[in-house]
Order: sequence, then structure tokens, then C-alpha cells
Amino acid sequence: MSFAAGSGTYTGNFISLLNNNTTAFQVTSTGVTSIGLGATASTNAVCSSLANTTAPTSGVAYELRDCNAAPAADYAEMYPVNSDVGFGDIVAVGNEMVPTYDTTDGNIDWTKPMGDITKLIKSDKEYQSEVIGVVSDNYGDFSSTGNNIKKEDNPMPVALNGRVPVKISNSSEAINAGDYITTSAENGKAEKATKAGEVIGKALTSWTPNSGQDTVMIFIEQGYYDGPNAGGVSLADMQSLLDINAPTVDSSGNETFVGKFFDRMKVWLADAENGIGDLYAKKIHTEQICVKKADGTEFCADGDQLEKAVSAMTGGTTPPPTPTPPTCVAPQILNSAGDACIDPIPTPDPTPTPPTCVAPQILNSAGDACVDPIPTPDPTPTPPTCVAPQILNSTGDACVDPAPTDTTTDSGTTTTGDTTTP
Repeated sequence: MSFAAGSGTYTGNFISLLNNNTTAFQVTSTGVTSIGLGATASTNAVCSSLANTTAPTSGVAYELRDCNAAPAADYAEMYPVNSDVGFGDIVAVGNEMVPTYDTTDGNIDWTKPMGDITKLIKSDKEYQSEVIGVVSDNYGDFSSTGNNIKKEDNPMPVALNGRVPVKISNSSEAINAGDYITTSAENGKAEKATKAGEVIGKALTSWTPNSGQDTVMIFIEQGYYDGPNAGGVSLADMQSLLDINAPTVDSSGNETFVGKFFDRMKVWLADAENGIGDLYAKKIHTEQICVKKADGTEFCADGDQLEKAVSAMTGGTTPPPTPTPPTCVAPQILNSAGDACIDPIPTPDPTPTPPTCVAPQILNSAGDACVDPIPTPDPTPTPPTCVAPQILNSTGDACVDPAPTDTTTDSGTTTTGDTTTP
């Protein structure tokens, strides 16, 4: 049946079946089909001939198909990756950013950017911390999400959980099921984790170098691995190192954590490559002292040999041992010879700072107080110079006429001043 054949456009519904005015089945002029569903739920799904990660084109018919892809064993999310990335590669954060897109009415809207994410690249160093996951062939399974990335940005599913095959570097040590797996220096490939560091998962199968096997099935378990010798250490084990009486063997004869720790310390200290440079101690107890010579050989001596050597150098007498200085109890201190405790010399009181006097006050003779100054006496006045017949008075500060002199006449009359006495 052809509607609007030859010319024109048909805009109605090709089919529209209603039950009491409720649409039960409908096909529009663009081929969009709506159908009522039964009340019984199911886990089956229907797929189409539309390519993955491709938006449908309005008015184009696609074939409905059964979703018959083999189910994947992991949960994946689509990420943009470099063009050289393939299935089984370990991918890490790159520098290039690409857009993702939001949805409108439940469909991806390629005109509606949602945010940028990094384009992933192959891992390229051991124990890499920027790893995102392993690329998985998980396109058709409904456990793969994140299809809001354009095809030109090369989206591929990256396993975030579950089991997935990962490419293995031939330089890796042999792998047993249960071993932790990390990144290698070979781009995108894994290797067995042999020390503490970042890991991507745990091996589910065994693998040996040069076996011709390129991948190993792993369980995704990203995180930090403490190393092969870190397991089983508890807080109680660590606290036991502080107990000087902690046993090195338990009641069953098994070596305890303390025993294992000190056994390891013995091996480490006995290793010439342990990295110890200088060693400082107040006293070292040993049975022998070995010193390296210029020719690379060693000279070793015990206590008796050292005593004879020292005696020969000192003319047959062994110098007395250096006495151990006593331990002083505060406030006492060692004397200058270092052989006795003495009371410390008292610190003299500091010289007091003289006070600052405000005029007219001045410091006293002791220099520790301000006092009023002693008043200066008036100067002795210079006596005036008298012109005769005047003379100085009795206080020496004025000129006065001299007192008249008494005179006796021949007639027996005494004249005193202006009075004549017969």
C-alpha cells in the first residue's frame, strides 16, 4: 500500500487501532510504531538493525531483531579512546578532551552538550595510577552504557567491573590465579604485581612467559596493593614489636611476627647492600671487628688481638678504659673534667637599670633613685668701695659716715656732737 504515491505528503497514521478510544496499536506516517504491552514482565528485549551508538533518522525504517549477541561477563561504559586502542588494552587518562551529550525525551540529543571527558590512551608505565579500566568487547550486552559519545570520537566499552581478558606483557613473571595484576612498561599491557603499588585486578587463570597466550582473564579490582609480604599484619603484631618480652616462637613452635621481623632484620643488616652509611652508637658489643683494606680484603680482630695491639702501641701498658661519666640529677651538672656532678655557679643578679628622672629631680649618689637637687647658696656679695671719709658699715654691705670723735677743750668743757657739757 502506498500513500501519496507520485506526489504530495501523507501526514496521517497508516494504522490506528483503538479499544474504547484507547490506542492499542498505531503506525504513523513516518513508521513510528506504538503497541500496547501485556501486564506480564519479561527479561527479554528487542533490538533493531540500527548500528550501535547511532541515532535513528526520522522517517527511516529499521528492522526489528532479536537481541542474540553473546552476553558479556563484565559491566562496561563507553569512553572515547585513541585510534590505536583495541580490545584487552589497559587504558588511562589522556590529555585530549571530547564532548558528551545529554538526552531529550529519553533520547540522546546531539545538539545538547553535557560535559567534556578525557580521551583515553594506552597505559605506558608500571604501576600506573591514572588507569581507568580494560577495553572490553561489550557492545551488544545491556550492561554496556554511556553511548552519548559521537562515533568520530571512537567510543569503546571499558570494563569497570566483572571479568575481562587483558593483554599480558611477555616480560611479566609467571602468573597464578589469585595474583594481583598491574600495568607494565609495554603500552596497554599488564604484568604480575611483585611489589606494592597500583593494580587493576586479580588473575583468574594461570599464565607463563613464552606460552603463546596473549591475554589473561582477570577480575577488575582497581586499588593499591600493599605488596606480597604485607598480608596478615595486624595492629597487635605491630604493637608486639614494642614489647621487649614478646616471644619469637608461639606455644605451638611457630615463629611469631616478632621472630619473623627480627629474622628479616638480621638478613637485612648482614647484606652489604643494605644502604647503611654511617652508624653512631655510644657503645658497640661484638666478638670481632672487620675492616676493609685498600686491596679489597678484610682485616678482622677479636678482643684479645685488639688488646695486644693497643698494648704494643702504648709500650706494654694497656690504657685504662674511658670512664663512663656520671648521670647528674638537676640542678647539678657535670664539672669541666666530666667526672663529677657539681652545683651550677649561681648566676649573678643583673645590674639594675637606673630610673629615668624627670627634671628638676636627679639621680642620687647610689644611682637607684631620683631626688630633689640640693639648692645652690647665694653668692657672697662684693662689698662696695667707699669714698673717704665714708667707711663700710658693720655688715660690710654699705658705706656710712664715720662716727664723730670725742674732744676735751682747755676750759674743761667736753663737746659731744652739738652739745657742750660744762
